[in-house]
Amino acid sequence: MTPDIAILGTSPIALSLSRQLPASQLIILGDDADAIAKLSAQGLNAHTVDLTDDSVLASHGLDKQIRIAYCFAPNDATNVYLVLSLRELSHTLTIVAYSETEESRHQLMLAGADQVIDPHEISANRINEFIDRPYVADVLDSTIFSRSDIVIMEMVITETSDLAGEELKELSSIKDHNLIFVGIIDREAGDEFIFASGEQAYHLDPGDVLVLVGHESNLIRFREQHRLG
Repeated sequence: MTPDIAILGTSPIALSLSRQLPASQLIILGDDADAIAKLSAQGLNAHTVDLTDDSVLASHGLDKQIRIAYCFAPNDATNVYLVLSLRELSHTLTIVAYSETEESRHQLMLAGADQVIDPHEISANRINEFIDRPYVADVLDSTIFSRSDIVIMEMVITETSDLAGEELKELSSIKDHNLIFVGIIDREAGDEFIFASGEQAYHLDPGDVLVLVGHESNLIRFREQHRLG
């Protein structure tokens, strides 16, 4: 079968994704010879190339036969360059890129990416979709959340926490710590898990559980600052 899916780069998320996609449809291109050699040893269609050479990308089908390309290089600057190059090669190619910062996310979209994966902007609605689709949840767990520094954490509102009695809608501390509010386990509602949605306000009582996503170090600082369990 002729490959119609390409992964460009050998970052941890690229390597994780390579294990999730059908090998018969996949080609992996990267400039890390050691990483490519390991992928080749696993039987994958992997090639060491110069990712900045448009003619090389075209020779591997990225101008015509490839249907979707994942730009998952180890740094944002390379991903922006790749998106620009790929969009020049093909206007019909679906390009998915990975971003570490809001600035690079904007640059990737302007460069022509169809979708940008940003772990800091996984919304509650998207997580809800992942939970409803177990296969997608497995892929998410083994790619985005396989990174040791991006985790989902539950935090209990304690009697001594300064958040007890507060309205979550009014809290700026979550954003200040670069965290995402996923939802809340409401003890008064019989331990019901309520997904975050829009501008809904949440009254925090002792025993309620916040579910947050973010870098582990930021989550720990948030928990310690607000004396959460």
